[in-house]
Amino acid sequence: MMFKTLKKLISRWKLSKKGLYNGKPRRKLKTNGTANTFKSSLVIKSGFYLIFIIVMAYLYGRAQSSANSWGNFLVYIGLITTSLVSLEINFKNLVKDNQKAILILLIVALQIILHKYIYLFIEARDLSTSYLFLCSPFVLAPIVLTLLLDRKVGFYAAIFCSLISTSIIDSSINQAILVTGLITGFMAAILANRIRSRYQLLKLGMLMGVMILILGSIFQIIVFPWWNINSWQQDSSHTFSLILCALINGILTSMIVTPLLPVLEQYFETTSVLGWLELSDLKHPLLKRLQLEASGTFQHSMLVATLSEAAAESIGANAMLCRTASYFHDIGKLEKPEYFVENQSSDMANPHNSLTPSMSALVIISHVKDGIDLGVKSKLKPSIVEIIEQHHGSSLVRFFYHKALEHQQQIKEDIANGQASELDLPEVKEHNFRYPNRKPQSQEAAIVMIADSVESASRSLKKPTQKNLRSLIDEIVLEKINDKQFNECNLSFSQLEQIKTSLYKTLSSILHHRIKYPSKKATAAIKKSDH
Repeated sequence: MMFKTLKKLISRWKLSKKGLYNGKPRRKLKTNGTANTFKSSLVIKSGFYLIFIIVMAYLYGRAQSSANSWGNFLVYIGLITTSLVSLEINFKNLVKDNQKAILILLIVALQIILHKYIYLFIEARDLSTSYLFLCSPFVLAPIVLTLLLDRKVGFYAAIFCSLISTSIIDSSINQAILVTGLITGFMAAILANRIRSRYQLLKLGMLMGVMILILGSIFQIIVFPWWNINSWQQDSSHTFSLILCALINGILTSMIVTPLLPVLEQYFETTSVLGWLELSDLKHPLLKRLQLEASGTFQHSMLVATLSEAAAESIGANAMLCRTASYFHDIGKLEKPEYFVENQSSDMANPHNSLTPSMSALVIISHVKDGIDLGVKSKLKPSIVEIIEQHHGSSLVRFFYHKALEHQQQIKEDIANGQASELDLPEVKEHNFRYPNRKPQSQEAAIVMIADSVESASRSLKKPTQKNLRSLIDEIVLEKINDKQFNECNLSFSQLEQIKTSLYKTLSSILHHRIKYPSKKATAAIKKSDH
């Protein structure tokens, strides 16, 4: 143990002499044992499921005329239990994290509780059932869960909330509420997936208010007396109050969602589409540094972002995470930008010429650890830092490994010719030329890995023809498969084919063939010959 520590200290001293080590300890993503237990404990998840069932049972009993019927109550509990089982089966990978399961239950419960107490408020004041219909928060859970997690979770919330909401109230318009909840919930989930600004979120709320109004008129819960002038004059104020109520419902839902998202993002360690858009702002201090200090790496990162976003969309992965993580994946190169080829100008001496292949590999490998260090220091999202860590996995720095083998072979020849001794023969071990990091743990990390490799390799193509591009992408993906880099992420062969097709389409559009324009001299020569 003491010998290993001494060896590490000597190694660091040698690196510091060469200016490759600053002596500062590296930052790492903190892992809290208690937090990890909370996230994965089946007992804790079961406890929250039980609490959810109890809360739903309590809501069923409030002002429910059929509450004394044990048969109806058992059917209701069976419905809730079935919904929870469906959550576990259909979103198995998502709800492995207890935080995500609790988030879903919390938002679903919030919508159902609001619906129940709006019903009690309207019933206590003996108001028209039209107000119950118009004031019901049909789309709150579908919008929030679509923005924070996934559109499929939004669909699940629409179905679950519609079924439970109609079970906990005793109203003549239950069927209309059920159908409206399903239609508006599904529409909200589909449209929320396309939201790219808070203004669009407000427009979505207004649109949902209009939809509720239209469905109310279809079900004849709301009757507009527009065809009768006398009736219109008499009931115009009531009609306007109904229209206003529906619009306020939609706008108020958007107003609740807007401040709710940042709070949920912080406490449940997830990020909404709007959150990703804010994070992907190119004015971020790290990205501004990258643009100024390592412009080649910055341009590379922008292209990787374009490639990875399109590839993620092709398989239904988190495209915004891929795009944002791609912006930051190489920030570790800020520590020694001149050691990376994309930042080297033609009149600049390559600093690797004065280093051994093993030392060069060490410098290249260190950009991942430097990236983690900068990411943690800058308080980037853990999901982004994880992709920074995993975007090379445990892959081989092939260029310098090959160079080291060539150097070793040359020394062997020199020894055979008597020009060198056995002591000069360097030891070349493959593991010394591999990144010492985790392999991709998610589809998004794997996509960024592939996009990063493909974009870098495409620069070496002299003629980026269709055949060459397809061959390059196939070769890189096959190499990663053979190197077992995708063994720890949930990525199928069919998804890899979709990713390859997407990368080919995007890359071919970036590297498309351009016509060669004639020079001014050539044009002038033709004009002169005509005269």
